[in-house]
Amino acid sequence: MAGAQSWPGGGVHATVETVFGVPRSRQVEMGMGDFTVNFEALEQCRTELSGQAGPMAAAADGLPAGVSAGSFGDLDGAAGLADAVNAFSEAVGVEIDKAGERLTQVGVAVEAVIDSVRGTDQHNVRCLTPA
Repeated sequence: MAGAQSWPGGGVHATVETVFGVPRSRQVEMGMGDFTVNFEALEQCRTELSGQAGPMAAAADGLPAGVSAGSFGDLDGAAGLADAVNAFSEAVGVEIDKAGERLTQVGVAVEAVIDSVRGTDQHNVRCLTPA
Protein backbone atom coordinates (compact mmCIF):
# COMPACT_ATOMS: atom_id res chain seq x y z
CA MET A 1 0.00 0.00 0.00
CA ALA A 2 1.29 3.41 -0.87
CA GLY A 3 2.11 5.35 2.27
CA ALA A 4 1.21 2.52 4.67
CA GLN A 5 2.15 3.21 8.31
CA SER A 6 1.86 1.08 11.41
CA TRP A 7 0.49 2.76 14.52
CA PRO A 8 1.33 1.83 18.12
CA GLY A 9 -2.22 0.54 18.61
CA GLY A 10 -1.65 -2.09 15.92
CA GLY A 11 -3.76 -0.41 13.26
CA VAL A 12 -2.61 0.48 9.77
CA HIS A 13 -3.08 3.84 8.08
CA ALA A 14 -3.08 3.37 4.30
CA THR A 15 -3.15 6.40 2.06
CA VAL A 16 -4.28 5.81 -1.52
CA GLU A 17 -4.34 9.46 -2.54
CA THR A 18 -2.32 8.97 -5.72
CA VAL A 19 -4.40 6.20 -7.35
CA PHE A 20 -5.35 7.50 -10.79
CA GLY A 21 -4.26 10.96 -9.66
CA VAL A 22 -7.33 11.48 -7.45
CA PRO A 23 -6.12 13.53 -4.49
CA ARG A 24 -9.00 13.16 -2.03
CA SER A 25 -9.34 10.46 0.60
CA ARG A 26 -11.32 10.16 3.75
CA GLN A 27 -10.77 8.43 7.05
CA VAL A 28 -12.78 5.30 7.76
CA GLU A 29 -12.76 3.63 11.20
CA MET A 30 -12.51 -0.13 10.91
CA GLY A 31 -12.01 -2.94 13.42
CA MET A 32 -8.22 -2.88 13.80
CA GLY A 33 -7.34 0.78 13.60
CA ASP A 34 -7.88 3.46 11.02
CA PHE A 35 -7.14 3.56 7.33
CA THR A 36 -7.90 5.97 4.54
CA VAL A 37 -10.15 4.87 1.70
CA ASN A 38 -10.33 6.85 -1.49
CA PHE A 39 -13.78 5.95 -2.83
CA GLU A 40 -13.30 8.15 -5.90
CA ALA A 41 -10.18 6.21 -6.90
CA LEU A 42 -11.91 2.87 -6.34
CA GLU A 43 -14.91 3.98 -8.40
CA GLN A 44 -12.65 5.24 -11.17
CA CYS A 45 -10.75 1.94 -11.14
CA ARG A 46 -14.02 0.00 -11.38
CA THR A 47 -15.24 2.22 -14.22
CA GLU A 48 -11.98 1.81 -16.14
CA LEU A 49 -12.10 -1.96 -15.73
CA SER A 50 -15.71 -2.11 -16.89
CA GLY A 51 -14.85 0.06 -19.87
CA GLN A 52 -12.04 -2.24 -20.97
CA ALA A 53 -13.84 -5.59 -20.72
CA GLY A 54 -15.96 -5.07 -23.86
CA PRO A 55 -13.15 -3.83 -26.12
CA MET A 56 -10.94 -6.68 -24.89
CA ALA A 57 -13.56 -9.25 -25.86
CA ALA A 58 -14.06 -7.55 -29.24
CA ALA A 59 -10.31 -7.70 -29.95
CA ALA A 60 -10.67 -11.36 -30.94
CA ASP A 61 -13.33 -10.58 -33.54
CA GLY A 62 -10.80 -9.61 -36.20
CA LEU A 63 -8.71 -12.75 -35.94
CA PRO A 64 -8.62 -14.95 -39.04
CA ALA A 65 -10.75 -18.07 -38.80
CA GLY A 66 -11.26 -20.95 -41.18
CA VAL A 67 -8.17 -20.17 -43.23
CA SER A 68 -7.85 -22.69 -46.07
CA ALA A 69 -4.76 -23.95 -47.86
CA GLY A 70 -5.96 -22.08 -50.93
CA SER A 71 -5.30 -18.82 -49.12
CA PHE A 72 -1.59 -19.46 -49.65
CA GLY A 73 -1.78 -20.37 -53.30
CA ASP A 74 0.39 -23.16 -54.67
CA LEU A 75 2.92 -23.15 -51.83
CA ASP A 76 4.25 -26.49 -50.68
CA GLY A 77 2.97 -27.01 -47.15
CA ALA A 78 0.06 -24.55 -47.60
CA ALA A 79 -2.24 -26.92 -45.72
CA GLY A 80 0.15 -27.03 -42.74
CA LEU A 81 0.50 -23.27 -42.76
CA ALA A 82 -3.29 -22.84 -42.86
CA ASP A 83 -3.66 -25.27 -39.95
CA ALA A 84 -1.02 -23.34 -37.98
CA VAL A 85 -2.76 -20.00 -38.63
CA ASN A 86 -6.11 -21.45 -37.54
CA ALA A 87 -4.61 -22.99 -34.37
CA PHE A 88 -2.83 -19.75 -33.53
CA SER A 89 -5.97 -17.66 -34.07
CA GLU A 90 -8.00 -20.02 -31.91
CA ALA A 91 -5.41 -19.97 -29.10
CA VAL A 92 -5.14 -16.17 -29.18
CA GLY A 93 -8.94 -15.89 -29.17
CA VAL A 94 -9.17 -18.12 -26.09
CA GLU A 95 -6.57 -16.00 -24.27
CA ILE A 96 -8.30 -12.75 -25.22
CA ASP A 97 -11.61 -14.14 -23.95
CA LYS A 98 -9.93 -15.11 -20.67
CA ALA A 99 -8.47 -11.60 -20.34
CA GLY A 100 -11.92 -10.06 -20.90
CA GLU A 101 -13.42 -12.37 -18.27
CA ARG A 102 -10.67 -11.44 -15.80
CA LEU A 103 -11.28 -7.73 -16.34
CA THR A 104 -14.96 -8.28 -15.62
CA GLN A 105 -14.17 -10.35 -12.51
CA VAL A 106 -11.76 -7.74 -11.16
CA GLY A 107 -14.35 -5.01 -11.77
CA VAL A 108 -16.92 -7.02 -9.80
CA ALA A 109 -14.37 -7.60 -7.02
CA VAL A 110 -13.55 -3.88 -6.79
CA GLU A 111 -17.26 -3.11 -6.61
CA ALA A 112 -17.61 -5.67 -3.78
CA VAL A 113 -14.77 -3.95 -1.90
CA ILE A 114 -16.46 -0.57 -2.32
CA ASP A 115 -19.80 -1.97 -1.11
CA SER A 116 -18.17 -3.74 1.85
CA VAL A 117 -16.22 -0.70 3.03
CA ARG A 118 -19.23 1.59 2.59
CA GLY A 119 -21.43 -0.88 4.46
CA THR A 120 -18.95 -1.13 7.31
CA ASP A 121 -18.63 2.64 7.40
CA GLN A 122 -22.41 3.10 7.52
CA HIS A 123 -22.70 0.46 10.24
CA ASN A 124 -20.03 2.21 12.31
CA VAL A 125 -21.82 5.55 11.92
CA ARG A 126 -25.11 3.99 13.07
CA CYS A 127 -23.35 2.42 16.09
CA LEU A 128 -21.80 5.75 17.08
CA THR A 129 -24.97 7.82 16.57
CA PRO A 130 -26.85 8.40 19.85
CA ALA A 131 -30.37 6.96 19.88
